[in-house]
Amino acid sequence: MDNDTIINLPFESPQPVLALGPELKSTVCLLVGRQARVSPDGGHLGAPDAYRQFVATVERMMGECDPRPTVVACDMHPDYAATRYGRGMRGVRVIAVQHHHAHIAAAAAEHGLTGEVVGLACDGTGYGTDGAVWGGEVILAREDGSFRRAGRLTTFPLPGGDAAAIDTWRPAVGIVQAAFGADWPGDVAAMFARVNAEAVTLLRQRLASDSARVVQTSSMGRLFDAVAFLLGLCDRNHTEAAAPIAVQALADSIGPTDPLAWDIAKTDVGLLLDTRPTIRAIIDGVVAGEPRATLARGFHEALGAMLTDAARRVCGEAGVGQVVLSGGCFLNGLLRDILRVGLDRAGLSRYTHNDLSPGDACVSLGQAVIAAQTLRAGAH
Repeated sequence: MDNDTIINLPFESPQPVLALGPELKSTVCLLVGRQARVSPDGGHLGAPDAYRQFVATVERMMGECDPRPTVVACDMHPDYAATRYGRGMRGVRVIAVQHHHAHIAAAAAEHGLTGEVVGLACDGTGYGTDGAVWGGEVILAREDGSFRRAGRLTTFPLPGGDAAAIDTWRPAVGIVQAAFGADWPGDVAAMFARVNAEAVTLLRQRLASDSARVVQTSSMGRLFDAVAFLLGLCDRNHTEAAAPIAVQALADSIGPTDPLAWDIAKTDVGLLLDTRPTIRAIIDGVVAGEPRATLARGFHEALGAMLTDAARRVCGEAGVGQVVLSGGCFLNGLLRDILRVGLDRAGLSRYTHNDLSPGDACVSLGQAVIAAQTLRAGAH
């Protein structure tokens, strides 16, 4: 209990809520009245020790609350260990919360924000309402616990599923396929010569013939992995986020540059933040022998410019002035700084985490907040 993080909220929950958190960077949150208590990061629930610690934390927090919580919040992903645990609990109402919505709600709660907020949620993975892998999202979050997906990065195939978070050439194959289609220029194909040529060929053939059955993603984390591969920086994430860290370090080695190409399109389902021109610009630059630091920096500048423009557009349409940043990609200080400048110039108020990490350790707080907002809305 002494190591729990205390967050005081700008509203009161109608009843106690226990939130079970994510799969990675597991935390549990107990919300009673206006006070939320978030446990320390317990690690990956796929590890037996972490799961035992998770169960002990749940039991501790349930025992510390009188009356015991009868509302439990969890992630929408049906196969997460915490979600399965929650659905197995007796005598409770389970509220499933979308991962990136929880990220935004957590950061907003830390700052005591009320009213609607526009959130930029950027990370490696999160289960979307459409069953796809989200991770580069523009979220309009409302006080009643609902949200609208107001924009997203362009999706690309993610061959290999979970293996794509380790082998950076896998998301690179997917995003190159999205940028060029089935017919890759010869210079592009040559960039994959340093990995298993047969595996790359098989993946390309599968994407060309059966792409509908390959998981699609809007993940910024996997986008960073792909760029790390294309720049020749990292073929495998031997440690967590090794590839994105390498891209940031290279970009940090030089000063500001012009952003690489990018685009935004307005569609019937929200803004499409198109990174395909960015990928083509990176490949053209590598082939032309441009300094890779310039390309890495231009990539960051493009993401910052694109996210700023998306936030400005959604804020303008919704009449909102508050922009919240959350997700593991905002551990990247350079990306945060570029967005800070852009959002300030756009006249928007920006907020990110002070008490919790922007990574998944904050998710349980967001789950608890959204569940409480849902209860409040239902009581009116």
